[in-house]
Amino acid sequence: MLFLTVHAPDLRTVSVYRRTATTGADARIGWMWNGLGGYRAKIRNHTRLTGRGSVAEDLQTFYGAKDQSFDSSFDLTHASTDTHGTSYTRGVFTDEARGMSRGLVRIEPDARKTVALISEHAMLLSRGARSDTIPILEILCRDVKATHSTSVAPVDPEKIFYLESRGVTAPDAIRMIGEGFLSSVLDRAPIAGLREILYPALQARWDGQEIVWEDGRYPVLPRLEVTGNELTPEWRFDSKLR
Repeated sequence: MLFLTVHAPDLRTVSVYRRTATTGADARIGWMWNGLGGYRAKIRNHTRLTGRGSVAEDLQTFYGAKDQSFDSSFDLTHASTDTHGTSYTRGVFTDEARGMSRGLVRIEPDARKTVALISEHAMLLSRGARSDTIPILEILCRDVKATHSTSVAPVDPEKIFYLESRGVTAPDAIRMIGEGFLSSVLDRAPIAGLREILYPALQARWDGQEIVWEDGRYPVLPRLEVTGNELTPEWRFDSKLR
């Protein structure tokens, strides 16, 4: 089961998300959260892998501008053998925006042959922007593979220079680099054309505009096609746009 949420309300909205799941044998669950709008957003994901061979993947992207704040936390507990858990978080922040990403992976004593990965990275586009990334591994079993990576940094000036040498202006270069930074997570989702669906909203936010929905109606996502391959087999699908 894959749960996709696109969070894009007006910039006065305060939101709290709490999602919890427990997996059985050979089950597969994916959480995907894309933060674009809102004033304050808090996200809490709790997943417990209790069935042998179960898999969980947590994918999150954020674009924060003005005085937006995103506070994200996930808790992934491996309680059975041969389980796989991964988390990829990417955030781009400018103006006075704030980001917080905390990831906890707990591998219990009986969870042999577990494979776990936490990857949390943020890009800062202004002096006033800030982000904190906190990966935590709690390993109580020897026969496992668990890794993490994290970084918070401004845009690489060498990349900007390279694009400028190809005739791209500095603002466009920064936008291209930022979009590519987020796409590294979006491309992992087994959803055809997800970048093309989300980038118009991202472009509006990048241009300093709020995301406006047609005719004031409750927004819905367009029809999505779920894809798969040997590494991402068939998914059941649930999507929400808030």
